Amino acid sequence: MSKLTFTACYNNTYLDPVVINEGKEEEIRLVYQEGIFTQESNLFGHFKGIFTAYVRAEMADITSYSHWNFLDGSTMVVRVSADGDNYANVFTATFEIVHGTGKYEGVKGTGVVTEGQQDDATKMGIYKITLDYQLPA
Repeated sequence: MSKLTFTACYNNTYLDPVVINEGKEEEIRLVYQEGIFTQESNLFGHFKGIFTAYVRAEMADITSYSHWNFLDGSTMVVRVSADGDNYANVFTATFEIVHGTGKYEGVKGTGVVTEGQQDDATKMGIYKITLDYQLPA
C-alpha cells in the first residue's frame, strides 16, 4: 500500500435546502464544493464535487462524489461519506477511490480526513487528507 497525504482548501456553495419535516428540523441540502490541494505548501491539484447532506437538528449525514485533478494530468473520482455534529461542526469523513486515470489508473484505496476546520460565515475551510491506495501490478 502507498500513502498520500495532502491538504485541501475549499469553498462551499449551499443551494436552497429542501425541508422534509419542519417541526423536527429535517432537511436535505445540496452543496457544490471546489478547491485546491497543496502538499508541503506547493500546489498539487484542484477538485470539484457535489454533495447531498441529510440534516436533522444537530446531526448530519453527508455523501459526496468529487472529481480530483492533479497537476500531472492524473485524476481520481472519490466517494466521500461523512457524519457528525452539525452544531459543533465536528465530522468524521472517509474516502473511497472509485476511479483513477494517469498514474492512478486502476487505483483502489480508502482515506480519511485527519484534521480540519470550516468557517461557517465564509463557508471556506481546510482539511488534511490521508489516502492509502494500491495500484495494479
